[in-house]
Amino acid sequence: MSTVPLPPMSDLEALRTAVEEGRITDAERECRERLASAGVSEGALRARLLILLAHALNAQGKAMESLRHAREALDLARKAEAGDVETDALLMLGTALQGLDAHAEAFEALQEAERRTEVDGLPRARVLRRLGIGCSVVGRHAEAHELLQRAAVMMAEHGARPSDLWHARFSVLNARGRELDGRTQRGEDCRPDYAVLRQQWQEFLDGVRPTGLNRLTQMGMGNIGIAAQRAGDIEGALDWLKRARDLHAERGMRSHQAVTENHIGDCLFRLGRVEEAISAVEAGMALLEGGSPRELLEALEAIAPMYERAGDIARALDAYKRIRRIEKELADDDARRIADRRRQAQEIAALIADWSRVADEDALTGLANRRAFDRMFQLLCTGPKGTQQGGGLILADLDLFKRVNDTYGHAVGDAVLSNVGRLMRHVARKNDLAARVGGEELAIVVQDASPDALHDLAERLRSAVAAHDWSKVAPDLAVTLSAGTASLSELAEPDAAALYALADRRLYVAKHTGRNRVVSHDP
Repeated sequence: MSTVPLPPMSDLEALRTAVEEGRITDAERECRERLASAGVSEGALRARLLILLAHALNAQGKAMESLRHAREALDLARKAEAGDVETDALLMLGTALQGLDAHAEAFEALQEAERRTEVDGLPRARVLRRLGIGCSVVGRHAEAHELLQRAAVMMAEHGARPSDLWHARFSVLNARGRELDGRTQRGEDCRPDYAVLRQQWQEFLDGVRPTGLNRLTQMGMGNIGIAAQRAGDIEGALDWLKRARDLHAERGMRSHQAVTENHIGDCLFRLGRVEEAISAVEAGMALLEGGSPRELLEALEAIAPMYERAGDIARALDAYKRIRRIEKELADDDARRIADRRRQAQEIAALIADWSRVADEDALTGLANRRAFDRMFQLLCTGPKGTQQGGGLILADLDLFKRVNDTYGHAVGDAVLSNVGRLMRHVARKNDLAARVGGEELAIVVQDASPDALHDLAERLRSAVAAHDWSKVAPDLAVTLSAGTASLSELAEPDAAALYALADRRLYVAKHTGRNRVVSHDP
């Protein structure tokens, strides 16, 4: 674990605040500089900085790069045994996956974060909010509404910072907009509902504007314009879109400004102000040059009929020619795009598969962790036995391990645990699960084994540990372990608590009758 204290949380929060205030590239640069100067041993600090870097990258639309850094942060947090940082890394992992439309994988990461935050509080509220966003995106609107409302209430009850409260409220309104969009696509007339949503966005903007949360402020303004347009108030939409455009221009957000210019052009065209509409879309096209060809194509498709309406046939024909040219370029790019998406999907799958493995693995020993042990042990006790022999449990404990740490130091203690983990993996059979369930507490979930076979397996482990050459770890070091075994066949009915208690009782006997032995029967 890190021996260097973390900097004040307020110092790290300043980086997050920079993102929310729209100083995203500044935050990214600061995170990278701090990571370059942080020591390798400062695992928890590096993990926090990687999470903030992933947040900044995600805000710029760089979801894949964000995912990679979130995954690295998760590894570091687990190795540093920093549980709160690990939860934040899982949350960031889910957020990045949502940005990549990998919603199934995002739900898996977020549900793991939810399991780690069983007690109501701010960490749980943030996880519930992100789960609600995921439900909204995939069309599970009732569930999304319930989760987002719970998150908002929980944040308010537990003293969340203002930015979290405003993000929660933003998510609730955004989810409502997605629900209305879905209903509109199904042919419903939702204009009265959009009018209500517009008013709600107005109230949101009135509240968030004084806070300095500029990203939320600009997104709120844009959403007022969109809601107004869909409610049929084109004049009102135009006013808000122009305000948003001016802010985008002021802060150098070229792509946002370009898209807003195109929306403004559409509104002006609907109002019959053709020349103004052309000017707006042309301004947007100028900003899009060298950028996304698809966004430029949309702008050309919008402006071509405007040229026709204005009687400028030459420019209309030129626009249509450019449309055909870009369509051909995009068609030529299709194969490359498919290959890129396939590579991206493969990388996501590899990152998630590796995350799933690490989520079940103890970083020090390479054995299964308590989470994986609990899951497999319950399956052993509730699933079919498979044979008449059934299965069982071995519980083991390193003898006098505290004395090893006190005499040789924790680095040697960690080396002992690492070596024991390797010995356990060698002894355990293919279908058994060897796990570290506590500090020096070990276990093997054994399938399809008689009581005698359980004893023999435990004895092989005890013998392997006792015979190991520990002098390579430290001079004069000797390590032994004691074990207790219990078989399902000894119980009238499969019962996880009873099986664990039986093995634990026998381990206790082994520890108190000389150590370095296996007990498989009651005295």
